[in-house]
Amino acid sequence: MKKHHHNDPVAHNPNSRPEIHEAIATRAYELWQEQGKPENQADELWLQAERELKAEKTAHV
Repeated sequence: MKKHHHNDPVAHNPNSRPEIHEAIATRAYELWQEQGKPENQADELWLQAERELKAEKTAHV
């Protein structure tokens, strides 16, 4: 799994889709590294990152 980079211009709104996608990709990459770079776990790590970021966002509301 590798970190995703976007060539599109990214809005500065933290709720924009590119910003959300980048935040999930970054967190999934961090989780992958923290867990010893396991193979075939990209989907599970992506979902875990989504859950964490969603929980973080709702905790700040």
